[in-house]
Amino acid sequence: MATYRLGHDECLIEGYSHARPFASFLPGIAGLWGVPMWVFYVNRGQAIAGFGIQDKEHPIMEFLPANRAYRTIPLHGFRTFLKFPGRRGEVYEPFGLTHAKPDGQAARRRMRIRMHELILEETHRRLGLETRVEYFTIPNEPVAALARVVSITNHARVARPLEILDGLPLIIPYGMLDRFLKSMSRTIEAWVTVTHLEQHAPFYRLKVEPHDRPEVVPIRAGNFFTGIATVSGRTTPLRPIIDPSLIFGFREDCVWPEAFAARAFRVPERQAAFDKTPCAMGYLKTTLEAEGTCTLVSFYGHAESQEQLTRLLPTLRDPSFAIRKAQENQRLIRDLTEPVATRSGCPTFDQYCRQTFLDNAMRGGVPVTFSGPAPSDPPKVLYVYARKHGDLERDYNHFVIPATYFSQGNANYRDVNQNRRSDVWFDPEIGEHNIIAFFNLLQADGFNPLVYKGTRYRASDHLEVSPALREVLAKSFTPGELLTQIERRHLKLSQSPEELLRQIMPIAREILDAEHGEGFWIDHWTYNLDMLESYLALYPDRLKGLLLDKRLFTFYDNPFVVVPRAQKYRLIQNQVRQLHAVVRDTEKAALIQSRLDEAHVMRTQHGRGSVYTTTLLVKMLCVVVNKAASLDPFGIGVEMEADRPSWYDALNGLPALLGSSACETFELKRWILFLRRALDRLSAPLSDGASSVPLPEELRDFLADVHSAFSLSDEAYWDRATEAKERYRARVRLGFSGAQRECAFEDLREFLTRALAKVERGIAKAWDAKLGIPRCYFAYDVVAHQAVDGASGAIKPTRWQSRVLPVFLQGAVHAMRVETDPRRARSLHQAVRRSPLYDAKLKMYRICDSLSQEPEAIGRCRVFSPGWLENQSIWLHMEYKYLLELLRQGLYEEFYQDFFEVLIPFQPPTRYARSPLENCSFLVSSVYDDPSLHGAGFVARLSGATAEFLQMWLWMTVGREPFTLNERGELSLRFAPVLSKRLFDAAGRFAFVLLGKIPVTYHNPKRLPTFGPRRAVPGMIRLFPKRGEPIECPRGVIPPPYAAMVRDGAIVRLEVELAPEQVAKRSLKLRIAERVA
Repeated sequence: MATYRLGHDECLIEGYSHARPFASFLPGIAGLWGVPMWVFYVNRGQAIAGFGIQDKEHPIMEFLPANRAYRTIPLHGFRTFLKFPGRRGEVYEPFGLTHAKPDGQAARRRMRIRMHELILEETHRRLGLETRVEYFTIPNEPVAALARVVSITNHARVARPLEILDGLPLIIPYGMLDRFLKSMSRTIEAWVTVTHLEQHAPFYRLKVEPHDRPEVVPIRAGNFFTGIATVSGRTTPLRPIIDPSLIFGFREDCVWPEAFAARAFRVPERQAAFDKTPCAMGYLKTTLEAEGTCTLVSFYGHAESQEQLTRLLPTLRDPSFAIRKAQENQRLIRDLTEPVATRSGCPTFDQYCRQTFLDNAMRGGVPVTFSGPAPSDPPKVLYVYARKHGDLERDYNHFVIPATYFSQGNANYRDVNQNRRSDVWFDPEIGEHNIIAFFNLLQADGFNPLVYKGTRYRASDHLEVSPALREVLAKSFTPGELLTQIERRHLKLSQSPEELLRQIMPIAREILDAEHGEGFWIDHWTYNLDMLESYLALYPDRLKGLLLDKRLFTFYDNPFVVVPRAQKYRLIQNQVRQLHAVVRDTEKAALIQSRLDEAHVMRTQHGRGSVYTTTLLVKMLCVVVNKAASLDPFGIGVEMEADRPSWYDALNGLPALLGSSACETFELKRWILFLRRALDRLSAPLSDGASSVPLPEELRDFLADVHSAFSLSDEAYWDRATEAKERYRARVRLGFSGAQRECAFEDLREFLTRALAKVERGIAKAWDAKLGIPRCYFAYDVVAHQAVDGASGAIKPTRWQSRVLPVFLQGAVHAMRVETDPRRARSLHQAVRRSPLYDAKLKMYRICDSLSQEPEAIGRCRVFSPGWLENQSIWLHMEYKYLLELLRQGLYEEFYQDFFEVLIPFQPPTRYARSPLENCSFLVSSVYDDPSLHGAGFVARLSGATAEFLQMWLWMTVGREPFTLNERGELSLRFAPVLSKRLFDAAGRFAFVLLGKIPVTYHNPKRLPTFGPRRAVPGMIRLFPKRGEPIECPRGVIPPPYAAMVRDGAIVRLEVELAPEQVAKRSLKLRIAERVA
């Protein structure tokens, strides 16, 4: 029976190999000047279950889905064999299957999971041996490498002769792609070669690229293994074995080292280095003194060439190198998580904050800034370390972790958008970078490309560099690609690489890199407002500048387009279906391909003119008009008109059923309300004469057409608005004309007011009167139609019938977001708790009610077992979204009632069955048929739940809108923490970091909550500037000009006294009286 314990910055699993299997991974972060590596592990054998560079296609140890990894890793993963010559040739395998007895009589095993490393320990009582294995990746080196440190300690009273074999029974030569491993692993072995064996550093590769084509391309890069052993202070290289038959004999299953177990084992001078999948094991023959330790340090990695590896060998074989790199790796990960460093009365919560921030950064990236050419210029922002969430349990996702310095991987638009939502609060220097980036990826039709590939750059023509470097800079580049090319071409620089980047980046032009991917989801636009609101909570004084003054906003130009109704509505077996709604427009694709620069940015002159730029207000208005014109025939939901559903991907069949989602209708209301409030706040420009905004003429006509249709019935509005939308899309298919027409602010207000009324009528229909919860997903049956084209089967619907899907937690989340009445919000929460969405056994929230009465045609969710994956499970991301909305609505008692039941760090570890410091995608709910799995977590870590938690953390620590403007437009800072008394330590303290670098400590000696009738509120605030005496602010508010000093980083520390509300008021009156006296 496995047990879990949470210690200092780690989760310890005693008897890990008898715990329920789970999969996780090392961070894959190697620092700015390192080359990253993906490394996955499971709680079986010696844990590592696949590692490599770049993506799954470039493994060093084969990538396997989790279920296969659980079965094979004890045999094909890392192995250690210890042979005792004096004990009849007995061979003992630490962490092996033969000693994995549940009763622990033979061996006691532990797994220590830390943010930056993984440690395994086994103590064998009878043999008196203790084995410890430590894994971490090497930071800030020119090669990607996994370090493996194995320590074997002899606790016997006598010295012990020992032969040791340690390493991988199978290693993948570079060039043996994953697809070859899965489909032709035997044939591909004919290309294998292993060299460098004489240097005790075998270099594994294919001789040439294994493609059947006239051009034969040699492979220079390779994977490598090298190691050293230290015994009694003496260090020697490990002797590598590359031929598995020398260890396992003719056993291809790697079960038992028959050849090694033989009495007269020796390593031959020559080994077979071809025509088989090799191994990477190190051999050592030694004597281990009583209480002595033998330490094996091995590196498994990838090098660009044998020459590069040869240059690095002296460094890798320095006994202090692994120690230094282990410490550096720990510092790297620790420093990355400092912006969310928390010290509360719950150490587990504090550790969870760091882990969640790390995982959020792994999916959203970490910003690196390069100062602009002038002090007033905004910095260039580059995101590093991000990657798509692919792992052993998400075996379907193609992740990319580029094997370069400053590595930035791929991601889905929605994911990275959400994960960067709060980044400006952790690094204010990034400013509006993300707002510009993600709004600029929105298209003129309101959709966006799926795959976000980061930022590329074009060097300035005015840059003074050598001709050779100018050649490298002729094309767009990433910093990692640039530095890699410099190394590969052996270019000599007149300055350091760091100085080169500081010279190039400030004046380089940014290019957003994205591609269409698999279609258009209908929810992606909604997350942009989350990011915008987060920014304005920090910079409320920049609303006008961002919304009206900066003509920095463009439209992404995508060769894939949504076709009109006549091309996608089809009669199939007497039922109308919507299929093949998105097609590649060949004319548009050719036009885009003909552009030499910024190919995917929309132009004027119908695609042949200059790049069209506009303001954020116009971009947001364009989205609102598109979505208002996309309401379903009953005016309830936004149509799934483009082959893909909403956030809930598992309804993949609903677009074919003419489905819609009310979640986006709620979000459309949110956007309308935001724009109306913004226009009200921006009344000042009207007095300056700016009473209108220029719109593209196509958008102005589109807006007018939709506006005129608001008075019609729902079905008539659907037909008229959809016609207007199709005309608009046809007009802007290749680009805008470039002509603009003014739209008065008053006209905008009237449009938004009428759009709001239309949306609210639809939302009212979405509410389930019996449950008191809004329904959010709808399918539509066409009960009458007209033939449009008999040959193609195209039809035009004339009458509809709606079909409502069961209730989803998502509906309550979006309803909460726009609710302005706290009483109605509380009623909605109570209704959710009474509904089937609430799992009374787990005290958590299910993603949806039973789908058993729905047809399989709605999507894969209907196929999944209830309680598993997206069918009635506890889907953590949506559950955290719901908690966040409780916090938004001020339902603090209800929030904390759920907080200590729902949050992962408070889950019973044996039930959760993985580290409770790490998130998962879903927990099995109590409707699942197997009760033993109820509450168990599956699919590790890289969940959107991290973004929701970080926003919760911000609102809990400082409040929703701490920075505000007074009537004179001056900045103030008011702390409004929402903290349970359980989160204060024994001394009444709660400490956190503000804006990524300012330590803040709340002092609450009575340990009262900061909400409710008996609450503690901020009183005296002490500011400690970089220079000068501390500043005292007695009113619980930091007034001008000190609030700006905090935001600008001129304050290095803050101390905030919390006192019972009545005491704080009396104290304030006394202070005022003293000042008057």
